[in-house]
Amino acid sequence: MNDQPALKPYETCVMNTITGETLRPGGISLTERCLEFCEFPPRSFLLDVGCGNGTTVKYLREKGFLAYGLDRSLKLLVGPSNTTVRFLADGQAVPFISGSIDGIFLECALSVMEEPKKVLSEIKRLLKPGGLLIVTDMYARNPSAIGPLRATRTGGCFSSICSRLDISTLIQSIKMEEVIWEDHSEAIRSMMGKIIFEFGSMERFWSCLFERSNNSLGNPLNFQLLLTRARVGYFLMIAQNPLIVA
Repeated sequence: MNDQPALKPYETCVMNTITGETLRPGGISLTERCLEFCEFPPRSFLLDVGCGNGTTVKYLREKGFLAYGLDRSLKLLVGPSNTTVRFLADGQAVPFISGSIDGIFLECALSVMEEPKKVLSEIKRLLKPGGLLIVTDMYARNPSAIGPLRATRTGGCFSSICSRLDISTLIQSIKMEEVIWEDHSEAIRSMMGKIIFEFGSMERFWSCLFERSNNSLGNPLNFQLLLTRARVGYFLMIAQNPLIVA
């Protein structure tokens, strides 16, 4: 078991400075892009797994959907958003009945989950036949660099970063069909530009995060080199649960 303090940028004010309340690359604009594809009817039942401070849940409710969120970070859940529609829960054990949800969002959440396949299996259980899984997240465009990056034992951030092939294999393993894949790595580049403007360099940014996370992972420069070798990008993927349950 990894007893290192986990590196959790999303729990620090450092990330809020860079990304705003969404705490992820692309922000609400990528959520809007997903909704364009999905065309959910009004009052569809939607769930945000790894909802953080609830920005997406709030946005979806403003759009007329019955949206709820869950996260296992109490620190994020105690923010100013309406806590009556957000719950403290693990993505592997969601307190909703099977086949009840029209769409489930995983926005920059899959890559920080220790057992992503178990989370995806739980999501499949929750989705209605024909229901949609919406994922936006980081991925490694150089799969050969994934092993060294995971070996840094960062805990939360990058603990389950995958290649595109890995992600497609995970989706196939839970018997869902990938219907849309888009590369949005410009969101990473945009975020990096903001980081460099704010901190002067990526190395200084990671140094600040390591210090605030009490994470003894060694040299932040080495960590940044691993990220560069992995060619970390960002993607949007939508998968559909089969209309007919086998």
